[in-house]
Amino acid sequence: MAGRKPKPTALKKLEGNPGKRKLNTKEPNPGKGIRMFGMESGLYEEFAVRCFHIFIMIEKL
Repeated sequence: MAGRKPKPTALKKLEGNPGKRKLNTKEPNPGKGIRMFGMESGLYEEFAVRCFHIFIMIEKL
């Protein structure tokens, strides 16, 4: 696809819809929080902390 990427509808709403064109009502909405590797953000952070501690223990060997 040539040209610019379309601006998300949420940004158009914040700017007051400068083009005055109909807004896309079928645009997918991202869920709450960040999902990485199928985990919610809180679980991902806990997993990252545990991995960090494991790496430190391995390094001490």
